[in-house]
Amino acid sequence: MSYDTAEEPVCLECLETHDQHFRNNYVWLTALGHGHVVRVWFQEPATTGEIKLYTTEWWKAHCRVVDHGENLYIAHVKAFVDPFTRFAKMIFQFEDGIQLEADESFYALEQKYFDANFGGEACH
Repeated sequence: MSYDTAEEPVCLECLETHDQHFRNNYVWLTALGHGHVVRVWFQEPATTGEIKLYTTEWWKAHCRVVDHGENLYIAHVKAFVDPFTRFAKMIFQFEDGIQLEADESFYALEQKYFDANFGGEACH
């Protein structure tokens, strides 16, 4: 299913599971023990860029650019974790107030969630 706009369509499953305006965003990260995600920022380039709050428009861009299908884990680690390939880093704030930079464990949990709920077929 896609979220149609005047721009390229956006995968609805991706948008609704990431954007903080939706109720069930980043539910897989509750396994980290810090509660729900309340805010997400990104820094692009990963070490020198401006830190920006993810908005719905930025989430749409994220969902268009980064694979959320069967290669979700690899795509996210390449984009946000691996120091040799990442173009940005992501920083998450949780209900308990802690802020964490995303690492491989974030995306392993996300891949597991997408596989279980969308069969790896949600967004390509």
